[in-house]
Amino acid sequence: MDNREMESLVLRIPNGDLEALEGLYREFHHAVHSYSLLILRDRATADDNAQDVFLQVWAKAATYRPGGNPRAWILRIARNLAIDRIRKSAREIGVDEVPEESLPAEDRTESRTADRLDLLGALDILEPRDRQVVLLRAVAELPLKEVARLSGLPVSTVHWRYRRSLRRLAEQLGEPEGFRERA
Repeated sequence: MDNREMESLVLRIPNGDLEALEGLYREFHHAVHSYSLLILRDRATADDNAQDVFLQVWAKAATYRPGGNPRAWILRIARNLAIDRIRKSAREIGVDEVPEESLPAEDRTESRTADRLDLLGALDILEPRDRQVVLLRAVAELPLKEVARLSGLPVSTVHWRYRRSLRRLAEQLGEPEGFRERA
């Protein structure tokens, strides 16, 4: 779905069009969830965040400015909600106060591929801002200009960070030289 089609759906929501919201959800839920997971680092919290994003899209669709980028608008909502969750949890419980044995164990019953684990581990080597650039560009498929706007960096810096991060990820994952050239 291109930006024009997504924008059409967003613009139908203020009129109470649930089918438009469902269309956005089907098309963009995976990207919102992945972005939320990489910010929040907890699957259950990312699930909640992704659901809340679409509730916010429903509630705030009338504030969307036509001619904008609906993907960037939705991901900004996801980012803001995720940051609010982090701030709220930091106020409720200090990390140092939680006994290690009470932290949730990794869910071993969930099937994960080795590639996904390798990628998540590799993403951890990136600085948070570089990780954000890679996710916005590669996962959300936003143009460099939108990534720059969302991250508050110049376009040239975003391009440089993206290329450098892809090289680092390729090295970490042991990808062939051709992988780095396609990036």
